[in-house]
Amino acid sequence: MDYSSIVFREFTHESLQRIECYRQEEAERITSERSEETLCKNNINDHHLINKSSKDPANASKRKPNKELATGETLPLILQYKFPPKLIGKPIEEIDQYYRVEYGFMVISANNTIYRFSSTRACYLFSPFNCFRRIAIRILTHSLFLTLVMITILTNCVFMTLKNAPEVNEYIFTAIYTVEALIKCVARGFILEKHTFLRDPWNWLDFIVIVLAYITFFVHLGNVAVLRTFRVLRALKTVAIVPGLKTIVNALIQSFIALRDVSVLSIFILSIFALVGLQLYMGTLRQKCVPSYDSFVNNTNSYSEGFNMSFESYLTKIDNEIYWYKENGDYLLCGNASGTVRCPAGYICWKDRGMNPNFGYTSFDNYGWAMLSCFRLMTQDYWENLYQLVLSTAGRYHAVFFVVVIFFGSFYLVNLILATVSMSYLKEQILVEAENKERERRRKDDELEIQKEEEGKVLEAHALLHVDNEQYVENRRSFEDSNHTNLHPDFPIELEQNGKKKKLSHKQSFQASPSPFQCDKLIAGATTIPFFRETQNNSTDEDRKSELVVSCSDLADLGQNDNRLTITLYQAEPHVQHVQTTEILSAQESNRTSFLPKNTAATNTSGVFIRLVRIYCCEWSCKLAIFQKIQAAVAFIVLDAFMDLFITICIILNTLFLALDHHGQSETMTLILTTGNYVFTAVFAVEATLKIIALTPSKYLKNGWNVFDLLIVTVSLIELCFAHVKGLSVLRSFRLLRIFKLAKSWSTLNRLISIVGKSIGALANLTLVLIIIIFIFAVVGMQLFGQKYGENFGKDMPRWNFFDFFHSFMIVFRVLCGEWIESMWVCLECAGWPCVPFFLLTFFLGNLVILNLFLALLLASFDSNVLTEKEDEDDKIGEAIDRIQRFFHLLIENLVYFFRGKKQRQKDADVENKNNENPLSTAEELVNNIPSANFNQSEDINFAVPLIHDLSTTHEGTEEQPIHDETIEFHPTQSILYTPPSCCPKMILKHFCCCAKCIPQGIHERWTTIRRHSFSLVEHRYFEWFIIVSIVGSSITLALEDVHTRQQPTFSEVLEIFDKIFTIIFTLELILKWFAYGIKNYFTDGWNILDFVIVVVSVLGTGLHLFGVADIPAFKSMRTLRALRPLKALSKFAGIRIVVNALFGAIPSISNVLLVCLVFWLIFSIMGVQLFAGKFYKCVYVGTHDRVAASENVTNKTDCLNKNFTWENSRLNFDNVLNGYLALFQIVSY
Repeated sequence: MDYSSIVFREFTHESLQRIECYRQEEAERITSERSEETLCKNNINDHHLINKSSKDPANASKRKPNKELATGETLPLILQYKFPPKLIGKPIEEIDQYYRVEYGFMVISANNTIYRFSSTRACYLFSPFNCFRRIAIRILTHSLFLTLVMITILTNCVFMTLKNAPEVNEYIFTAIYTVEALIKCVARGFILEKHTFLRDPWNWLDFIVIVLAYITFFVHLGNVAVLRTFRVLRALKTVAIVPGLKTIVNALIQSFIALRDVSVLSIFILSIFALVGLQLYMGTLRQKCVPSYDSFVNNTNSYSEGFNMSFESYLTKIDNEIYWYKENGDYLLCGNASGTVRCPAGYICWKDRGMNPNFGYTSFDNYGWAMLSCFRLMTQDYWENLYQLVLSTAGRYHAVFFVVVIFFGSFYLVNLILATVSMSYLKEQILVEAENKERERRRKDDELEIQKEEEGKVLEAHALLHVDNEQYVENRRSFEDSNHTNLHPDFPIELEQNGKKKKLSHKQSFQASPSPFQCDKLIAGATTIPFFRETQNNSTDEDRKSELVVSCSDLADLGQNDNRLTITLYQAEPHVQHVQTTEILSAQESNRTSFLPKNTAATNTSGVFIRLVRIYCCEWSCKLAIFQKIQAAVAFIVLDAFMDLFITICIILNTLFLALDHHGQSETMTLILTTGNYVFTAVFAVEATLKIIALTPSKYLKNGWNVFDLLIVTVSLIELCFAHVKGLSVLRSFRLLRIFKLAKSWSTLNRLISIVGKSIGALANLTLVLIIIIFIFAVVGMQLFGQKYGENFGKDMPRWNFFDFFHSFMIVFRVLCGEWIESMWVCLECAGWPCVPFFLLTFFLGNLVILNLFLALLLASFDSNVLTEKEDEDDKIGEAIDRIQRFFHLLIENLVYFFRGKKQRQKDADVENKNNENPLSTAEELVNNIPSANFNQSEDINFAVPLIHDLSTTHEGTEEQPIHDETIEFHPTQSILYTPPSCCPKMILKHFCCCAKCIPQGIHERWTTIRRHSFSLVEHRYFEWFIIVSIVGSSITLALEDVHTRQQPTFSEVLEIFDKIFTIIFTLELILKWFAYGIKNYFTDGWNILDFVIVVVSVLGTGLHLFGVADIPAFKSMRTLRALRPLKALSKFAGIRIVVNALFGAIPSISNVLLVCLVFWLIFSIMGVQLFAGKFYKCVYVGTHDRVAASENVTNKTDCLNKNFTWENSRLNFDNVLNGYLALFQIVSY
């Protein structure tokens, strides 16, 4: 973008006149273009039509705003360089060609942010030149104003989390928000023009919050907190000011746009399922077991009342709930169809009795509740309860409805939402990356342009300073013509910076530059290079400091960011040691320093201090020989591969010691584990100390893993110091971080940690958005429903509630985890219908959108080969193991050689001497032992025999000549289309080759013919379909077996016959494939191995049944392996084969990730043992094992046992690591 023509001018009255001129020119241009367009439309000549298509006035008149100069963007770097500082915060004329025809002006803030305002009167009162409006603009564009507003919003959010916040806070925050809105209205205007207050969507929320606040002050509308709840939405403004959140928010917006179609499809499918459920199950969940007429009459207390009771009185009385049958405290749901739950004797199943289950909120009685039930099935939240209720009242065959709903709803629609969110994020990420690259390119271009302009200014300034300085010209000429520098040309100047050395030749070192100040841009203050020389009169009592000019290109190669520059001057013989230099630069030193940065002195001072700290505290550049020897010895030990192997073993043993900790362990076990912890802490501390000595602190801390090790060691030592202090036992959990040190030698764990590390920035931004969303919903839920919970439940508050912010936060987090229906039932009981949209919106926005963004972000961080590619870094653990293997291999070889004895060694020596005497005898033997082939066979044989010339002759005294191979090719006259491969492997033919030679030719031909026909048969498509039909039939026969099969002998016998038939078919298929493909080729395919296993299992099951031992438990379990038969169908379809092969191909990567997950679970399991061991015990009743009521006032184990209750542990607990694994598995699987 060319910004050379842009000029920054303050906005004045003349600026308004220029805007009028621009608008008039634009109007004239548009009028002329429209007239040309009309002329082109009226002209029917082809030539004119072509001209119109090549140059369309309508397209020419369209202009677009410059994205770099958009409102809210940062001013481009080249314009920042040009922008006058005195215009910061003041109105200036529009610099974008798109906006200059509008009534507006720009303001550039101190942080170079672009603001735009309308040049019309704000609120019909304040012109652009009004002092109050200019003050408001100055305040609005100041960065401190936005900071104060955000602090106010966050403070208000904190106060909103309080249950009983003071009322005066509302007045204070409302006053602050009002002042903010007034400042914006004075600076921008209200609504009529562009860039005014209400033209910004974020200000709509501010305006609504302020209006509702004043309404609650002056008008009594009942629950005032409900209206004030919308104030929490202002927390969303934090999204607008955090730079990294832009990608996440844009991805969210794009996700909502893309989810529009998916939402319509989801609602349509759910509507269909809801209508089907409405027709099938309307009223069925209200079916209860009531006493029959006879039973009710017979069980009536008064005989006369029962004898004289009419049927109408009976119907009236059984509407009372006390007569309905209960089971485990709940009314039993029943049905009259087959497969439903039957009522006990004396009861009958009647419909439309009482309310529906789950407080009356689980039903299909109308379209709304049917939709909610289907959505519950789609999200799989407590769906098994609804499934059991429906099957109890409608029958087992209605399970098909649930399978279809979950398949299309949960497996299809939910994953379709995930795919949509993931694609939206990927698209937004691609756009952001492209935008960042473009912004970086523009920044570099701006920097180059700024550098060129500064260099031009410096040259111009030097030219003006020295144009009249005759001494300067004279000195310069003397400098350029001087040949008195007596450095030997063969000994160049050596420059050293940051460890990089470069030698400059005599010509390069003293090459005169057009301006000695051109190096200022390359190295700050490095134009001249000081060195000490002797004066011409050979004075030895004083050295004078002089300066040399070095070529800028040579200095630039050494870097620009470090002032540590060393020059070594190599001199020749003593008679040329004197260096004569000119005083060119010393005469102009005052002029040169005026162009240096102002903080040069401070930089030099701080640089010296940092250099001293680096030398004496970080680099340990000690010149003592004893210290260097000690450092080298320590480095040899601690950096060896065996040390890494030893540390890895210590980490594994330390993890084992941590995992052995459990509840109720003996004192001896506790002592062993404590001692082991001391030992391992000492080992890791010594390792860290030795590495610091070997590498020096600066190099040690450059490695991230070393910093991690040092942190763990430090925390471990702190934990040992405060081991007996109560409340600090949580520090023991930091020991678990040592497990992550395995990532240094475990490549998969290292890759996964690297993936998370690379995406940590985006994850942090997304986590911040998630926290904001949870906070907003938690505050809204507390403000809307908290009072209702207190009124309805009182002291019997349920565990999941909205009574305070903490419980509200946890219930929203539970909804995000997928468990929402039970909490919504409780909410509906106390707060009514508003709970439904609240929970649905929370689940949709939090779970289906934001949590799916987490998955999309991690998927974007994974490469296709991220878990299978090999590491480029050295594997020291592998190196150590390889060295150990080579050591044992060498040891075994030496032992074998030693114990073989002298006789065997003499025999080997004789064989070696014989080979040396006749080196080609082995080759002759190989040629002579070539097996003879039968060339009369009908197989297509084509092979080559190498003929080596002069096998028995050698040429002494001559160079070795390359051996030339000649090939004799045999082409039989007869050839067929297919010849079956060999039946047996080469190993069998090699050891039993005599059998192959003894087979007559006729038998061999018939054998080949049989195999050829077998191949044609198994490859025929009819045979393939026959096997598929057999597989389907076999699967059907297996599916027909149930618990009642043995009670039907005829049916059971038919199934047994079919089973034997299918076993014979599959056995014949196996034998035919052996004939067709050969045994070797058959077992090289994994699918054939699966078929072989299935056939063997079927044959064994049939044989066991024939011998009458099939009912033995040991053999009975073998018959269950017949269920593998349907797997044979997988190999018959190409598409299924691809999917299954992909699944098997992913098993190694999945296994690696599973092992990493197990390591993470191990960490949390050990942490759970340390924090919660022995704390899951409860007091229960003796008979029912139900938890005792709160009214029993049981607080500990003693109270429980004294009241004759039972003190027992929960099934899920953290008493040991294995139990902790089970508890964590339940957590991760919801």
